Amino acid sequence: MRPPVALTLLALLCPASAHAQTTPTRACDLDQPPNNADANCTAIINAGDHDRQSLWQAYFVRADAKARLGQPDAARRDQNEAIKLKPDTAEDFYNLGNRHLRADECALAVLSYNRAIELKPAMLPFWINRGACLERLGQHSQAEADFNAALKLDPNDVKALVNRARVFNATHRYQLALADLDRALVLAPNLAQAWGSRGVALHGLGRDEEALANLKKADQLDPNMKRP
Repeated sequence: MRPPVALTLLALLCPASAHAQTTPTRACDLDQPPNNADANCTAIINAGDHDRQSLWQAYFVRADAKARLGQPDAARRDQNEAIKLKPDTAEDFYNLGNRHLRADECALAVLSYNRAIELKPAMLPFWINRGACLERLGQHSQAEADFNAALKLDPNDVKALVNRARVFNATHRYQLALADLDRALVLAPNLAQAWGSRGVALHGLGRDEEALANLKKADQLDPNMKRP
């Protein structure tokens, strides 16, 4: 039995290939597992028919996927391509670093902060957050250098002072820690973290009664504070 003429015309006007053309592109975003992000972003890059923003996102996300897969050289190449497409992308790298920092993925965060600092070295939070990651990774000299850089930008930045004092405490330079913490407490007298770190420094100097008083002060200001 021959098909109706109307169906024959519909098949000619709407061939099967038309459905493939409307199939949505697979997502390329930071929430995907790295293997999926790598494959999906590569498909977008290789297609060569996407707008500049989509192509930038593909390189940016694939760079992060490569980093998570332990391929730092490939990650940096993709970062370079992303920067070519969008030179003013320092904040994007900074926000990605913060994302990894919140997930306690400091090694990955440092890779993103590195690019943010290369692009905008005058941004104080970039130095502080990278320094905080380096300190968590036990890279104390590099962390101290970052906090020094932050304090050159703003000698009265409380966060930089308290973080550098943590490095001094970790490396048993308690008198230097006290100096930073005393400056910080002049600027922010109710900062529990500063009082807690000051207690650690005083204990390191053998001034245990003062240390206990400082730790109690920290607990009064913030009972839920994690001890430094």
